Amino acid sequence: MTSQMLKRVLSIDGGGIRGLVPALVLAEIERQTARPISSLFDLIAGTSTGGILALGLTCPGDDGRPKYAATDLVDLYKNDGHRIFPQQFLGNVKQLFGPKYSARGIETILRRYFGQTRLHDVITDVFVPAYEFEVRDPFFFRSSRAKAAPETFDYPLWAVARATSAAPTYFPPAEVTAQGGKRWVNVDGGLYANNPSIWALADVLAEGVRLEHILVASLATASNESKRPFPLQDAKGWGLLGWARPVIDIALTGGSDATEFALAALLGERNFRFLPTTPVANESLDDVDQPNIDRLVEQGQRLIETEGEAIANLCAALTS
Repeated sequence: MTSQMLKRVLSIDGGGIRGLVPALVLAEIERQTARPISSLFDLIAGTSTGGILALGLTCPGDDGRPKYAATDLVDLYKNDGHRIFPQQFLGNVKQLFGPKYSARGIETILRRYFGQTRLHDVITDVFVPAYEFEVRDPFFFRSSRAKAAPETFDYPLWAVARATSAAPTYFPPAEVTAQGGKRWVNVDGGLYANNPSIWALADVLAEGVRLEHILVASLATASNESKRPFPLQDAKGWGLLGWARPVIDIALTGGSDATEFALAALLGERNFRFLPTTPVANESLDDVDQPNIDRLVEQGQRLIETEGEAIANLCAALTS
């Protein structure tokens, strides 16, 4: 089956600064195909840091072409990570009683990258999960819906990126307001859809596309081997404070693993999952020290090397 007959979906996991790893893989795909990611896929889904990548890859420039190549987004992590996650004395202690970081840094960066561009402007359709905090419902930022009902569902790209990446305990919840004044309060979509590929697949199926006509490529941000174990002896004594961080970690990783299993079963050879296998870098979402940035680059390069054949096969499927 040729790529013209396939609905091609790209999905990018959440993971904070670890988004540098999928950004490097995307840069390699652009290098091999000599085409922008936005022209290779029909729908790009991303949660949290993956949502920032999805929006960055589809943000239009003045000429109507993508404003950013994947290499530009690699530079975002390398050059601006410390502004999003400004390291501070006693930051971990502060996180026990409130958000570890102010929204000022991340909002400044997102406004600089996305300007006044809105969700309906994207070059390729996007699907970005968040969680509506006041209504207590999953919330999907969808460019198709923004185009159909802008008064209710069209938002600035920077605000969408801020909403999907509002990780609890790291950043305050994010308010977003549509053109018509409708207001929502969101936190990080990674709480239920850190790997959003199954939700993007459901969105495509809802359009009436048959399952056998769908290809999904999904990019993880961390190795399964890097998951920190929780010893039973420690967990037995946990209360609210003790469970706070493990619950977030479990929500982020457990949902991703379950989604990976489902996609593999549903799509078979039309499912491409790129998962780092070597836990070189820190599993932390916010370790922006230069040694860890270097380790993330190494991890991305290792992934490209070890999955070289699969990446080449994906590129062939996308451009055949």
